[in-house]
Formats: sequence, structure tokens, C-alpha cells
Amino acid sequence: MTPIHVADDVARALHKLSERERRTVDDVLRTLIQRYDEPRFSTPSPESNQALLEMEGMFKDEISDMSMTPFDLLIVHNRYR
Repeated sequence: MTPIHVADDVARALHKLSERERRTVDDVLRTLIQRYDEPRFSTPSPESNQALLEMEGMFKDEISDMSMTPFDLLIVHNRYR
């Protein structure tokens, strides 16, 4: 076992988590390290890339992003009627 020094607020947070989960601080730290170490993004498969390429041009709407209001969507939609 190797002692480490952490800030007081970090130590309090670790102890609080361990008490709440009824686990040791070591177990809580192991879980946090495992979750941090997990890959965050997966590499898309060639099949999924192909599916996206085949969908290109499928929709007529010119929705540039998700910040458009429902009213904006109606205006864009009605342009293509």
C-alpha cells in the first residue's frame, strides 16, 4: 500500500462517496479510474459510414442545426411544397 496526499475537499468527497455506497475508498477510486480509462468514442464501422453516405440527399429540409424553432421549421418545410 502506498500513501498518497490529496486535497482535503477531495478526501472528504471520496469518504462521502464511500460511505454512501458502503464501499471502501479504494473501491471507489478503482471504479473512478476504470470509468475514466474506458474509451469515450468508438471508431465507426465501414458499414455505418456506408449507411450514412446512402442517406445523403434523402431529406429535402435544409435544417442547418437543432437550434431552429418549430416556426422556422414550418417556414423551411413549406418552401418545398
